[in-house]
Amino acid sequence: MNPRLTTLEPSLIRELNARKKPGDLDLGLGEPVLPPDPTVLEAALEWVTRNGMRYSPNLGFDEVRAAVGNYVGLSQDRICLTNGSQQALYLALLTALDPEHHEVLIVEPGYPAYAKIAQMLGIQCRSVHLRHPFTPDAHHVLAHVQDKTRAVVLASPNNPTALIWPDQQLQILRTGLEDRWLIFDEVYRELYYTPTPPARPELDHTLLVGGLSKCASLTGLRLGWLGAPKQLMPLVLRAHQLMTTAASTYAQRVALEILQRNLMGAQRPLYAQKRANLIESLDGLQYIEPEGAFYCLVKIPSRTPSLEVALQLLEQERVVTVPGVAFGAEGYLRISWAGDPDDVRFGLERLQRFFSFLT
Repeated sequence: MNPRLTTLEPSLIRELNARKKPGDLDLGLGEPVLPPDPTVLEAALEWVTRNGMRYSPNLGFDEVRAAVGNYVGLSQDRICLTNGSQQALYLALLTALDPEHHEVLIVEPGYPAYAKIAQMLGIQCRSVHLRHPFTPDAHHVLAHVQDKTRAVVLASPNNPTALIWPDQQLQILRTGLEDRWLIFDEVYRELYYTPTPPARPELDHTLLVGGLSKCASLTGLRLGWLGAPKQLMPLVLRAHQLMTTAASTYAQRVALEILQRNLMGAQRPLYAQKRANLIESLDGLQYIEPEGAFYCLVKIPSRTPSLEVALQLLEQERVVTVPGVAFGAEGYLRISWAGDPDDVRFGLERLQRFFSFLT
């Protein structure tokens, strides 16, 4: 057996979700419940009915790569269409780092899969923890860069903090990294509640990860993309074609419909209303106000470890949350407010009741 896999710790997110019983209120798993736009699914099905469901070129159909490139600000020859954004993250780490000589620096709080993918690939990994209240700070990150550091990974909007990196901080970070790689996860890009869209870093030494899963309620479609510098694209092609040949033909046609119709942000107003409902329900709790995505970190009013709190909350109040320790945010619970508004409201009422007895 591969020892790298046997030593990987299981996902706390999935572990808590697996304990869920019928009737429990799920504020844990970060998955949209809004229905996808049926017209884009129907148009894609009509295309494959006429043209068949054959392989696309390894990197994806030219017209779909061009549409993605237009959306992210890159030429199509720098785009690889992937089976979800998680495969794009895997490709980025696989192609940009030499496990024998390089390390990756992961900005936390952050998505736990970043470190686990690096571990699976045999890449040395360190984390830099943003200081409370987890405000983006380029100088703090750069102070932790070492000679071996070849790439930095961060997400904006962030999971779990739901904070967005300001343009100025991104530019300071990108400049300070010089010729090192920045792996930039923007899978939640279209779910923002700030006056302007989230900033993107300069892209010459950036590997850009995105997809349809979160913004279009298409987690099961598995369509993502990696935007990479030209010098990495031959390696991206080589690894991608051996790993999965190509992304789903049907999924690519759905993506094209969404991009051509400018529907990437179509669900944002619905999430903005959900966020307003959330803020109202959070009254009396300490939390970090979400700027994007559909998460919120709620402060635990004691020094009880977050995993213990999440397990007790599930057992006593039948509410699923995710302990902050899973993301490098000990002292908090992450709640997802993507679900039914009544479930979120009732779940937070139970959370408040539980916290009132927590010492």
